[in-house]
Amino acid sequence: NNPEYKEKAMRALLKFSTNSEWKKTLWRKPEYRQKMLSEENKRKRLNGLIKHPNRPESTLLRIIEKNNLPFRYVGDGAFWIGGINPDFVGINKQLVIEVFGRIFHDPMKAIRRIPYYQTEWGRHEIFERHNWKLCVIWDDELEKSNAEEIILARLKNIGVGGI
Repeated sequence: NNPEYKEKAMRALLKFSTNSEWKKTLWRKPEYRQKMLSEENKRKRLNGLIKHPNRPESTLLRIIEKNNLPFRYVGDGAFWIGGINPDFVGINKQLVIEVFGRIFHDPMKAIRRIPYYQTEWGRHEIFERHNWKLCVIWDDELEKSNAEEIILARLKNIGVGGI
C-alpha cells in the first residue's frame, strides 16, 4: 500500500513492457476471449501445473488450519473468478487470499516482464470487478519467524472476524 513503491514498481513494469500488439488484438475479439476463458481451456492450462499447494501455500494453509480461519484452498482449479484461479477463498465472505512469489509478481524483483494482471494491483482490479476483496501474502513474509502474526494482522485488516 506504499504509493512510492507502487510508482517505482509501475515504472519498472512499463520499462519491461513488450506486449505484442497482435496479442492485444486477439484479446479484443470476443470469440478468442471466450475460448481462452472457457472451462475447457482453464482445465487444459492447469493440466500441466502442480495441483496441490506449493511450499508457501502449504505454510499459509497450516496457519489457516491452526487458527481455524474461514478459508479453503482452491488453487487446484476448483474455483475461478474473472479468469483467475485464486489460491484461497473465504467460506462465508467474498474474500480471496493470493500467495505471491516476489520473482513472479513483484515488478521490482522479477527476472522477466510481468503482465499487469499478474501484479498485486492488477489482481485487485480483477477481483474488485467481481466484488471480491483481495489479500496478498508474499512468499518472503511466510518465511519470517513472525509469519503467523503478519498473516493474522493482514486478515484482520480486511475484515476477517474472530482474529
